[in-house]
Amino acid sequence: MGLKLGKVAKQLLGSVAPTVARAIGGPFGGLAASVLESAFGTDDTTAIEKQLATGNPEALLKLKQAEQDMLVRMRELDIREDQLYIEDTKDARLLAREQGTTPQLILTALFLAIYAALLWIFFTMEFELNDWQRGQVGILIGVVTAAVGQVINFWFGTSKGSKDKQSLMAISANNH
Repeated sequence: MGLKLGKVAKQLLGSVAPTVARAIGGPFGGLAASVLESAFGTDDTTAIEKQLATGNPEALLKLKQAEQDMLVRMRELDIREDQLYIEDTKDARLLAREQGTTPQLILTALFLAIYAALLWIFFTMEFELNDWQRGQVGILIGVVTAAVGQVINFWFGTSKGSKDKQSLMAISANNH
């Protein structure tokens, strides 16, 4: 059973019921949908979404109940929380293994080349820009510079903290 929620509902779900949110799009999505439907008393996605969109305290309590029910059901089924993360990310790793990384390499090289060219043009060429244009170019460079970090994180990981977390999850998985 696929539960499709809008952006606002997903954000609220992620902050109030993170375990349910992680499970909703993966192999445990049916379980997550089941606890949400039980907590809200309906299997009508639109009705659930409307209740979440209002942000009223009753809807938040229902989300908290769904989170607690999800944790209980996971314990009953012997599903560990780290399995949600592993199941969610393994398909992406499998896809990269099957398809190769050539498209990502090409896009990365193209993005970085355009970024370098943009910086070179902006800092070495002389342009007659008014204040508004200068501000717009500054915003453009700022946005693209922020994206460089995401490109690098794709290839090398997001942080030492993430690597440490993955190591601890692997140790935990081996101990169970």
